[in-house]
Amino acid sequence: FRQVQSHNPYNHGEFIDHFCSGDLLFEPGSAFRYSNAGYTILGRILELVSGQSYWQLLEKQILVPLDMKETGFADDEQVIKGLVSGYDTTLEGFKHADFIDMTVPFSAGAMYSTVLDMYKWDRALYTDKLL
Repeated sequence: FRQVQSHNPYNHGEFIDHFCSGDLLFEPGSAFRYSNAGYTILGRILELVSGQSYWQLLEKQILVPLDMKETGFADDEQVIKGLVSGYDTTLEGFKHADFIDMTVPFSAGAMYSTVLDMYKWDRALYTDKLL
């Protein structure tokens, strides 16, 4: 995935069609395998139910009410001030990680934030502010 699909954006319907087709890897309940695909499917469901884009929905329901001004959605169309780059480890040491089009992870990632905004999010989880 990382070498091929993470560099080639596709629409989320195509991803869901691909992910939800084919045979199961194992009988439900007989094994476990972690995947972020469920978050991608959930993001698309939220779009269909709300009639808004996933990003618009999160801004309206979470980011604006919590005044999370340093949190947003990474894409390849903007330069985000202060955004740090990722690193990979190699036999020679660290190197900058390859570019990943952040529209690919969609609702399974693609967000950036600061410690202060994450603190606001954490505090809100103990209140009814987001309900």
